[in-house]
Amino acid sequence: LCTSCCGRPFPGACLAVNDQAPKACNEEGCMEIVRRRNGGAFCLNVQGVPPQLLPGGLAMQSMSYGPFEPNSLDIEISCNVWVYWIPPDDDEGFGESGSGSEHETSDDDGEEPIPMDGMVCLAVDPAHIPEEAKPVFGSMECSKVLGDRVELDGISLGPYRLARLAGIAGSSECLLGDVEFCLEPPKDYTFRPKDP
Repeated sequence: LCTSCCGRPFPGACLAVNDQAPKACNEEGCMEIVRRRNGGAFCLNVQGVPPQLLPGGLAMQSMSYGPFEPNSLDIEISCNVWVYWIPPDDDEGFGESGSGSEHETSDDDGEEPIPMDGMVCLAVDPAHIPEEAKPVFGSMECSKVLGDRVELDGISLGPYRLARLAGIAGSSECLLGDVEFCLEPPKDYTFRPKDP
């Protein structure tokens, strides 16, 4: 019972087997379960993990087994992310017509107008997404992610699932620390790194 983002156990996660009292997994995210000699099925209730991060979005997982197989059941806790951008606040001078010149504000001294800033954000919890969030078009790239890149369709905020490459399943390096964005700016905008 480990996360797909860093390959580590989920803090506070517990597992209840066949309606028994929940127990915490060991430091590697594993738990030994005694099987019946002739096989059977386990009903697993994962507790302490948001259901949307579990396979099928369900806390209840089932596993059928025989006398010897399978040796284990891997329950992967997904790394779901939402990507969006936040336009400049109307109260700070954002224009109504959407023209590039109105994405600027100027002072009373006649100096050059200052471009208004929006911001591109990544969230791992949809509860943190503000109402004014808008989707972005482009891709997320990461050498540790299955497929190397995740396409952002410009329609949906997410969730976008990041799956680890099989070869680094035992690594504890965080996937999100290696993510790079390649985005197409909205009309009348350009992207630049945030400073600082």
